[in-house]
Amino acid sequence: MAEDIDPSQKRKAEKESWAQERIADEREAQGLPPIDSFEAVAREWYAVKKDGWSPSYGERIIARLENDVFPYIGKVPVAEITPPQLLEVMRRIEARGVLETAHRALQDCSQALRYAVAIGKAPSNPARDLKGALRRPMAKHFPAITEPKRLGELLRAIDSYAATPVVRAALKLAPMVLLRLVNCASRSGRRSTSMRRCGPYRRSA
Repeated sequence: MAEDIDPSQKRKAEKESWAQERIADEREAQGLPPIDSFEAVAREWYAVKKDGWSPSYGERIIARLENDVFPYIGKVPVAEITPPQLLEVMRRIEARGVLETAHRALQDCSQALRYAVAIGKAPSNPARDLKGALRRPMAKHFPAITEPKRLGELLRAIDSYAATPVVRAALKLAPMVLLRLVNCASRSGRRSTSMRRCGPYRRSA
């Protein structure tokens, strides 16, 4: 009491600190990220959202996070992540020459951070401050198919492609009206993000 410290409160604080350290050690032993770390919150966001995605789309998202993001900021408390920290991670991806992957990884992080804000784990989304900070990938223009044999291969691929009825209809309509798939969808008033990932027209990232 000489230092104006309540012994009971001090013991309580020490006990809570010890319990938190024990939980952290147990999670590390189990291969789990620290509580309230970026990785923990991002995985929670992924678990909430993945049922609304196709399996392949969800697998690409979690793979980007596991390969390019978690190793560098996964253990950082989500509330303490700063724009420069996040930018440094994206620069590592850019350095490999995969600019589109960097943009997609930043988008994944931004969505996870927005989720962190929504559940009260972070005060703000630092990814918002990185708008325009990444290099833009150069547009790649693919030549039109002019050989009848290759056109036949495309039409057969479209006919056998497994997709939703709307996507299948747009795929079959596109060669007839000479419009991009997303334009076909938007003109019908039923634009779908899944159409950007359709097999016969899909472009690599």
